[in-house]
Amino acid sequence: MPNLDYTMKIRAQTAVGLGRYSRPKIITTNAKASDPVREMEIAITEAIISNETYKLKVQLAFKEPCNTNGPFEYYSIKYDDEFTYQIRDHYLTLKEFTLSRPDYNYIFEIRVKTESFESSITRKSILTDAGVPLCTLTK
Repeated sequence: MPNLDYTMKIRAQTAVGLGRYSRPKIITTNAKASDPVREMEIAITEAIISNETYKLKVQLAFKEPCNTNGPFEYYSIKYDDEFTYQIRDHYLTLKEFTLSRPDYNYIFEIRVKTESFESSITRKSILTDAGVPLCTLTK
């Protein structure tokens, strides 16, 4: 198993019998890349669409990886090929965003960063509505 501590003690056996144990020695196996995040979901929590405004509030949720395989540093969340956020709490797996482009395919990517490695990317996208305001006809 990666990044696991093993405690070892050694003692000799001769024709006379067993000797004393040595002092415990702790050996840590090498780390490796983290598993990716699991069950990534995007949900719209609020839509503000008018003649002048287009805003969608979305909530990005995911489950932490089964194994980080090394000391956790942060989640790296990237969206729209421009914006990157870091979440340094291993158990905080929820982030809210405001999207302001109508008829646009937003792609969200999450990586797990450990002390020595980055995980593979988990991707999810959301296509926003066209944002055409509704008109009411009056006589």
